[in-house]
Amino acid sequence: MAAGLPDFVIMVPTDLLNRVLVQPGVKAVSGTSASTSSSGVFRTLVVGTTVRQLSKEIVQPSFTPGDMRNIRKLLKRKDLFDVVADSLAPSIYGHHMIKKALALQLLGGNERNLANGTHLRGDINVLLIGDPSVAKSQMLRAVMNVAPLAISTTGRGSSGVGLTAAVTTEEDTNERRLEAGAMVLADRGVVCIDEFDKMSEADRVAIHEVMEQQTVTIAKAGIHASLNARCSVLAAANPIYGVHMADITEARLAHKSTFTDFLDQDHGQGDYVRSIKEMVGEEKHRLLVDLSDLRNFNPQIAQRLIERPGEYLPPFEEALEEVVRNHSPKFLSTDQEVHIGLKGSFGFHRVSPRELLSPLLSKLVMVEGIVTKCSNVRPKLQKSVHYCAKTKEFTQREYRDATSNSGVPTGASYPTRDSEGNVLVTEFGLCKYRDHQTLCVQEMPENAPAGQLPCSIDVVLEDDLVDTCKPGDRIGIVGIFKA
Repeated sequence: MAAGLPDFVIMVPTDLLNRVLVQPGVKAVSGTSASTSSSGVFRTLVVGTTVRQLSKEIVQPSFTPGDMRNIRKLLKRKDLFDVVADSLAPSIYGHHMIKKALALQLLGGNERNLANGTHLRGDINVLLIGDPSVAKSQMLRAVMNVAPLAISTTGRGSSGVGLTAAVTTEEDTNERRLEAGAMVLADRGVVCIDEFDKMSEADRVAIHEVMEQQTVTIAKAGIHASLNARCSVLAAANPIYGVHMADITEARLAHKSTFTDFLDQDHGQGDYVRSIKEMVGEEKHRLLVDLSDLRNFNPQIAQRLIERPGEYLPPFEEALEEVVRNHSPKFLSTDQEVHIGLKGSFGFHRVSPRELLSPLLSKLVMVEGIVTKCSNVRPKLQKSVHYCAKTKEFTQREYRDATSNSGVPTGASYPTRDSEGNVLVTEFGLCKYRDHQTLCVQEMPENAPAGQLPCSIDVVLEDDLVDTCKPGDRIGIVGIFKA
């Protein structure tokens, strides 16, 4: 109910339960509460007198004799499937295969109930992934206009509870009641979810049962129920980084090839083949690269590395790992990583904490200052491994936060059960961690403007960079400026 509008309560006799009420009589009753006395505010309710089932009428379309004649004519055409697909969203050019898939989703499959009680769903779930502005949302809107029963929602404004079901408390009586979510309300219909990539991972997991079993199981606050949610899910999402993954993969492979050529040859003053062998001999995992050598090899890619480190630094480290494995196959284990460190001239990207402004966001910077505070070194979870005694299977999950240079951040929720509700036991010996430390770097006092306090910035150090400095040290740190 919209904010500011009165709540309507429907009183139903016992013989009219589980039906839809029509032809009501409206009455006003005193607003009472379980914990307060009667007030002067009145609530409205409906006393039911007649019931008529509407759900079947909504789903089942009505055809005129003219419609039946047109349907019989179409049945004789060999290109019937193409005609149906082209009739869906005719204002959108192309996407012929996608329109065919959506037409099949609207028609649905053959639902079957086997003799042993197994239910085989006939509904089809579709996920559209594509670059921005390719009419994904318009496709969803076209399906909503065609489907007899369709409910629309967005991933940004929806939660797992809102899509499935929730247990709430009645304001007046403090009794628990069950409220249906979008997927329950769309029983025998279609749920359209736009911006599916904006949903959290926990909320996406919450709708897995609905898509697989077509039921919503609730066991909360003493309420145990199973609700039907026999609906098709049509979702639209943008790919990682906002562009299609295939384009990213091709570009990343091209960058990796360029960096591999750079590391395998002698450029300027740096012989990186010899440096890699020294790194392996000293059992280190970070190679220091001079930007001047990279500029001599390829000025464009050196500038792009500074301007877009999130795109170019991961393939650089992948190239280093490939070269290391070629020269020393036994040096790195399966889970070990190697990293790239940078030195040299950074130009306008060599700044103090006061000069870290919004134009430098997501760019490579060199920050000079004095360390004022260091945290303890703590382990940071990268990958958790869990064992299910019932299924005798191992499952693993990777974790990334805003400080990660590759991939999008994941949720921080720690799984304790699998998708079927089986208990998971964490295998701590198989989990992967990395060292994590936080510093506070302050602007050097002599460089602070007169009459103003020095500015500071938090710095995150991981792996071999932890414990490399202490409070009072004057340092220069190269890293990615993130918000």
